[in-house]
Amino acid sequence: RWGPFGDVVGVVRIDGPISSTDRASADSIIPVLEKAFANPNVKAVVLSIDSPGGAPVEAERIYTVIGSLKRKHPKPVVAVINSLGASAAFLIALHADRIIAGKYSLLGSVGAIMAPWQLDRAIAKFDVSQRVYASGKLKSFLNPFTPLTPEVDIKAQKLVDQLGATFLDEVKARRGNHLKAGIDVATGEVWSGPEALQIGLVDAVGTLDEYVASTWGVPAYDFGPTDQGLQLLSRTI
Repeated sequence: RWGPFGDVVGVVRIDGPISSTDRASADSIIPVLEKAFANPNVKAVVLSIDSPGGAPVEAERIYTVIGSLKRKHPKPVVAVINSLGASAAFLIALHADRIIAGKYSLLGSVGAIMAPWQLDRAIAKFDVSQRVYASGKLKSFLNPFTPLTPEVDIKAQKLVDQLGATFLDEVKARRGNHLKAGIDVATGEVWSGPEALQIGLVDAVGTLDEYVASTWGVPAYDFGPTDQGLQLLSRTI
């Protein structure tokens, strides 16, 4: 695309699962963020989020770059949660200046999860087993073909508890002044936009178009990433 021409609000899309192999990977999002922040016609950056979450390290890479770019190119950053902004996607939203969610949005899922397959019983039915040689007693604790032991169970739970606590610390650091007292936001549940507003997880209820028009009064310019260009080229050919 050519442009933008004239003042705009730059929209950066975080759509779908956040992983190194999906469109919402850090390698896909970061170059788009750099273009939006560096363009002098972009007066603000909106993160358009519609994602169930994914890899927390990918989210960490994205929000760390947002912080760096804000220091280099001071511009307002607003996260708008569309249908879904859960887990790692909400972790990214926390690092915007404001979070907006729709009436029918679902967001939150603060915490961590680990769900390895346990297949040792299945292969035992076929009289098959796997012999594992490991240098440490917990080196192979995520191997789905070895029986689960109490020690492995404790280790796995400790890991997710640590990651979940780190996520909760991020929420408190970014939303602490807004959070409603007595509400446990680390249950892993999701909330609707209006409910999230009541407990202090978002700043307002609205849609991307509505918020951009009422706040800046300039057009929104979609920086992507998107596959629309490839679809248009395909249709043209």
